[in-house]
Amino acid sequence: MQPVGQAIVVLMSLVAPFVVFGVTIHWLERVIQSQLARWFGWRAVLVTGWLGTPIHELSHAAACIIFGHKIDEMRLFDPDIKAGRLGYIRHSYQKGNWWSEIGNVFIGTAPLVGGSLMLVALMTWFYPMVTWQLVQSIRESQWQSLDSGILMAIKLVWQTMQQVAAESNWLTWKPWLFLYFALCIGSHSAPSRGDYVGAFKGTLLLIGLLLPLTSVLMVFVVEPLELVKKIIAQCLPLWAMMLLVIGLSGLVALLVGLVSMGFASLGRTAVYASSVTSTDE
Repeated sequence: MQPVGQAIVVLMSLVAPFVVFGVTIHWLERVIQSQLARWFGWRAVLVTGWLGTPIHELSHAAACIIFGHKIDEMRLFDPDIKAGRLGYIRHSYQKGNWWSEIGNVFIGTAPLVGGSLMLVALMTWFYPMVTWQLVQSIRESQWQSLDSGILMAIKLVWQTMQQVAAESNWLTWKPWLFLYFALCIGSHSAPSRGDYVGAFKGTLLLIGLLLPLTSVLMVFVVEPLELVKKIIAQCLPLWAMMLLVIGLSGLVALLVGLVSMGFASLGRTAVYASSVTSTDE
């Protein structure tokens, strides 16, 4: 395979998992929000948005600062049923500045990282020993390829969730409060449609810069397999955090779905079925 082709494979090993994780988190968020809005009205989303939306917007803001964007206006929590949004941030930058242009990628996808970090911080607060064991397992992990790295991350997250369940006394408030906070964070950590649009141009520029750089590295510095392993070593902790968001969000979505089925079995009609069922942070 030519260096350019090898470089494309290496870049895909970096980008593809984040795309899959982002799409999955986005889908779970929509499932949770639509179920809440269907049975309890649009304002039911506010029960999670008071915490999740500020984290979402502050993640954007932090990335704006890092990449030299000017924050023109920001609303951490400003529900607007007509616009279908809970908060927003408006930012600008100097056109032609390559650092700021590339920054659009990271600004648009920042809630994925910010939400994941906050969820890990939350778990550290509630279950410090479980979090410490997860960190140690990541540091000691061994892998040989992209798929083995992802499978390792999935295994670690599954073990972590089992440990959380084993250490929880479900007759007390602690695990339920943890799941509630996880619902708040996880159901607002996906980028919005506008975030994806803003990140698209920066993504093309980033690939345009990384492709020749990666090709040169593989010709003169490092073998393709070694480069992929180095990438996985840097990405595995973030993959694990995002998978933790997916796992907890999936659990919450299941619980919300069961509650929804309970209402349906009682013969209750979804009186808010025609209401807004999704929000754009």
